[in-house]
Amino acid sequence: MTMGDLNTFDAQMVLCTEDCTKSVYGVWGTGVYAWISSVCKAIMHSGSYTKYEGDMFFAQVIPHKSLLQTFTGSTQNNINSKSLRTQMKGFTV
Repeated sequence: MTMGDLNTFDAQMVLCTEDCTKSVYGVWGTGVYAWISSVCKAIMHSGSYTKYEGDMFFAQVIPHKSLLQTFTGSTQNNINSKSLRTQMKGFTV
């Protein structure tokens, strides 16, 4: 699931499972993530989530309304994010 899949520009609480690491969607950015990123992978990458039940966790996702130019990749919490240079909206966790 990406922010485009959520189809909203409002902050959302998102519930994920740890198997989201198997998702075909990638993650771009650190701190601020590209709109096309897997929301659940971005949450895991950020480490800013609350355990819920078993392998489930949730976090608040906040979309940015302005376009960004650069998303810098990194490795955090065993998730690799990629760098991306393009004009695109982003979100934070």
